[in-house]
Amino acid sequence: MLAMGQRPAKLPVTGTELTHDSKDFLDLPEMPKSMIMIGAGFIGMEFASIAQAAGSDVTIVEYADRALANFDADYTNRVVELMTAKGIKFAFNNAVEQISQDGDVFSVKTAQGNTFQADMVFDTTGRVSNTDDMNLASIGVETNRGGVIVNDHMQTTVAHIYASGDVVAKTTPRLTPTATFESLYIADVLLGQTTAAIAYPAVPSVTFTLPRMAQIGVSTAEAADSDEYNVYDINFAQLGMFASHHDTEAKVKIVLNQQKQLVGAALIGDAAPELVNTLVPIINHKYTKADLNKTIYAFPTPSAMLPMLLANFLA
Repeated sequence: MLAMGQRPAKLPVTGTELTHDSKDFLDLPEMPKSMIMIGAGFIGMEFASIAQAAGSDVTIVEYADRALANFDADYTNRVVELMTAKGIKFAFNNAVEQISQDGDVFSVKTAQGNTFQADMVFDTTGRVSNTDDMNLASIGVETNRGGVIVNDHMQTTVAHIYASGDVVAKTTPRLTPTATFESLYIADVLLGQTTAAIAYPAVPSVTFTLPRMAQIGVSTAEAADSDEYNVYDINFAQLGMFASHHDTEAKVKIVLNQQKQLVGAALIGDAAPELVNTLVPIINHKYTKADLNKTIYAFPTPSAMLPMLLANFLA
């Protein structure tokens, strides 16, 4: 079984060797006075939040026109707005073409003619699969830009070789829980306990920006492009537990299908990482209003509030 994971990406530009990666950030002996994050994905946005809170002057340079493209646009824009209010600078629609050093100052030049300077530059453009040095093509294992190609039984193009985790070319979120799920599935296949294709449940994703965001299942963007879904906004920032914790951004958008079953959600607020876990069984087991009304949660807790509100929308 192939499970080599991923490593930090490196921009193919002049001066890329001058950049640092996520491991370097976590190993910093002290926070630099200023830094540039190239990329407004998970790593860039989370680390920028940490660095700013620790007193660093942070600039995020992003090729696209928005941050965190896979999360709800309204919530992402709100996070960017709040980060900007704290002093973090954003430069969207900027393609980095060169990184240089002059003494202790590092400069990032973009194709749009802009130059940004700081004490350190971090490449937070993402991660790439660890397939380069495996010589997989020589044994017939096919790969693409996303990683190792597998079928719906996690088999590579060589039938007796399987792959699991971040190294796999897939659209399912690359997370530790999904890697575990895939590995357990492969074990069942090899032990003869199943012949069925892998079937992923709804997978929650979280970004630990300030405030945090989470999502699960059908995204709000997907729902907006389809007549099969309806999206509802729920603002619960003024409810007891959230108000008492000053979670002023606490909101959720729920996605329902035509049967009024919950199939997806996007959340923002400090409690978002815990609240999204509350939605996992509701989506995966197709809970109804009656199911939720028969369930008792610890109270008063944030995780009790959301199902109570959600029940009013379900069939």
